[in-house]
Amino acid sequence: MKGIKIADADMFSEVNCPLFNSFTFVKGIGVKTETTLNELGINCWDDVIKKQCPELFPKQKWHVLWNSVNSAIEALKIRDVSQLTSIIPKIQHWKMIPNFIDRIAYLDIETTGLSPRYSHITTIAVYDGT
Repeated sequence: MKGIKIADADMFSEVNCPLFNSFTFVKGIGVKTETTLNELGINCWDDVIKKQCPELFPKQKWHVLWNSVNSAIEALKIRDVSQLTSIIPKIQHWKMIPNFIDRIAYLDIETTGLSPRYSHITTIAVYDGT
């Protein structure tokens, strides 16, 4: 995967990242509408910003999509995790991992797994991605 740049809007077309290819975080856009957008040639955030509303797509829904994508781009440019987590539903937060890989720590706690009363911690590990 190419390095993730946080400087220019063209980064959204360069990086193969699930966040940039998803519209289902936008209110009113589900998998079916996302599929329709893909069929109309709108495949990533960069397409939304640079292209006009497709003729066969509702203009009001496009306006909501454009505003939501633009808000997400602005939050991502300044790496505002709080803003992004308020825009992106919790179930889709995993899509942000490539954009914040340098700021994430993975915590793993292993136990014997016997029972809450008799289990003992056997390992605690933290991985910072390096």
